[in-house]
Amino acid sequence: MLPVLAPPSLDLLDALDRRRLPELQYLSAYCPFSLNARPCPHGSKCSLKRVCYVLCSFRTNTSGQPCDGHHHVSAICEQFLTDKGCRYRKDDDHPFLPRSHDFELHRCMDVMLKPHRLGLYGVQNF
Repeated sequence: MLPVLAPPSLDLLDALDRRRLPELQYLSAYCPFSLNARPCPHGSKCSLKRVCYVLCSFRTNTSGQPCDGHHHVSAICEQFLTDKGCRYRKDDDHPFLPRSHDFELHRCMDVMLKPHRLGLYGVQNF
């Protein structure tokens, strides 16, 4: 009797709608941690763009400037993946800044987290 093999799991990027590639290529210039509304573990060594995900009045960088993040891209909401869903589904209803509720974008950025955490891209190593 042959052992039963588990079917190969579908790669998250293979399930991606190919029409969205230009949008995701644009977002690949941003730190996947800041897109997930989290601080980057590389800190100042991260060479990718950062997304502002809190009120700028609460966030100051080391030079005293109010914000070093970009405001034309929204961070991904973590609440909409929970069983209860997000209570801030309206774009202008979030207490900090609007969040993206794009599930496909969330999956793609999750794939990018580990390579960036390991320093394979977007990190100044010199």
